[in-house]
Amino acid sequence: MKLTEILEKSMNIVSEKPVILIPCIIPAALTLIQGFVWPHVGGLGRYWEGFQPWDMGPGGPGEFAEMWTEFLPQQVFAMAAVNAIVSIIIWFTAVYAFSMVIFMTAAAFEGKDFTLSEAFHGILGKIPMLVLAAAIVWVLKFFGICTLCIVTFIVWILFALVKQGIILDNLGFDSFSASYNIARKDFFDIMLILGLFFVIKIVIGLMLFLVPPVGDALSYFVDIFSVAALTIFYIDRKG
Repeated sequence: MKLTEILEKSMNIVSEKPVILIPCIIPAALTLIQGFVWPHVGGLGRYWEGFQPWDMGPGGPGEFAEMWTEFLPQQVFAMAAVNAIVSIIIWFTAVYAFSMVIFMTAAAFEGKDFTLSEAFHGILGKIPMLVLAAAIVWVLKFFGICTLCIVTFIVWILFALVKQGIILDNLGFDSFSASYNIARKDFFDIMLILGLFFVIKIVIGLMLFLVPPVGDALSYFVDIFSVAALTIFYIDRKG
């Protein structure tokens, strides 16, 4: 299939089977809640409203330093811990959600009927491997930041099809080599698919720059089309 046909097919599948959108409601909602609640957790918002660093209060710099020293260990660390836990939960639900998207997209592409329950249970036994693979790719991308994002960019493309290999072909760790072999031959096509939807997310983010949490939540639904396109791409190219 041509790249344009793959993109068109992915759009048609998602529009004809809107149930594919449902799994991403959970991580999107959690992201939205985190984005709006986080600035006010632990009294941070109230703290800064009543005590600004440029208005150090009647006690001057000494009072500011004393209050900040007391505030830092009790509030900031606790807030960071809570935020980290929530972020991990969001990440896990996103892994599960997009795995369901892969399952349902593949079924729709092959003309099979499916339900949300079948998709949920269809990947249940593969979740440990999916989480491990997603964590490995995340770590590789993180270390890639240290190389001016060059490694991150390469990892993003070469291992874009790892989840598809695990879900559709039960490949386990071999999914890394399967994704690498396909991407090595079709590097530019995968880059175009990922780049297209990445630009769309940037545009949405710029349009909603005053309310970043909404843009972050909507990005999950943009990624659905990206995952659907990559799933069809994987099915077409793996042979």
